[in-house]
Amino acid sequence: MPKAVTIEKPTTITDVPRTGTTDSQIVPKSIKCTLAYPDQRNIVALGEIHLSSERQVIHGVPLQDDCYKVSIEELRKRNSFLPFETGEYKTVGEAFKSFVAWPKYLVKCDPKVCFFS
Repeated sequence: MPKAVTIEKPTTITDVPRTGTTDSQIVPKSIKCTLAYPDQRNIVALGEIHLSSERQVIHGVPLQDDCYKVSIEELRKRNSFLPFETGEYKTVGEAFKSFVAWPKYLVKCDPKVCFFS
């Protein structure tokens, strides 16, 4: 039976050790987070990071390596602009309950990440 291990303070999701495990064993498929823009102090929404071992695409555009695929689940500042506009959305409010790309440095999640090893 797998044993649950808690990492106390990874700085990013990619800091979780990967030795002898597969991606699906390391982190859950989605992680609750806060989304900030244009700087880390300005929280504009709550969301979820959606991880995959496959190359991700959002609205037909490949996801950049320095971004997460996130869904916006709760609005804090509806009229704030998105870090990257899409053909459909310009503001956080317009992208509510949709997938968007968000720069990794502006995404914060719980510093304790539980995974199975």
